[in-house]
Amino acid sequence: MNFRPQARHIWPAIVIGLLTVDTGVGIYMMHVANSDPTVSVEPDYYDKAVKWDSTEAQARRNNTLGWTILPTLGPLGDGHAAAFAVTLRDGNGTTIDGARIEVSAIPVSAADHVVQGVLTDSASAGHYAITLPMAHTGLWQLQLIATRGTDRFTADLRVDASLTESGVMVVDRPGAAIPERLRAGMRPQTSLR
Repeated sequence: MNFRPQARHIWPAIVIGLLTVDTGVGIYMMHVANSDPTVSVEPDYYDKAVKWDSTEAQARRNNTLGWTILPTLGPLGDGHAAAFAVTLRDGNGTTIDGARIEVSAIPVSAADHVVQGVLTDSASAGHYAITLPMAHTGLWQLQLIATRGTDRFTADLRVDASLTESGVMVVDRPGAAIPERLRAGMRPQTSLR
């Protein structure tokens, strides 16, 4: 028996084969994307984009208030938790008491492991503290919201967490403009730290 496919059967088989391969690759890529703990999607990203005007209004409000948050992160020690404290000051450098400070800590290397908490007043004025269940060393994104009465202040910080040393604040970010270079009329350059 001699089986010879007819030309009218070849093209549908090719199309069906290509669609099957494309579907299989898509399913595999979805599996890879969802199983990687270092990849995450910004929660409510669409809602945040729609409310961009309120984000800009909050940035202007932050400048008007002139508050500063001075953070301190202790060593992770056993790799399960770290002491996190902040000092909240107004534009004149006076500490601010009676505020509610919320923190969301996100490890940059595993962005789907968000740690949240509310800092409590400590014994000294303007100081707030919490023990955060932080299990990752390296860079952490800290999103803070300080509220007192009708005043609301937000800050986004980065800290480099260590098992044995206190956390180090990261102020130079790749791609950020370097003020000295801009004043000299040079184009921005990234830092390789």
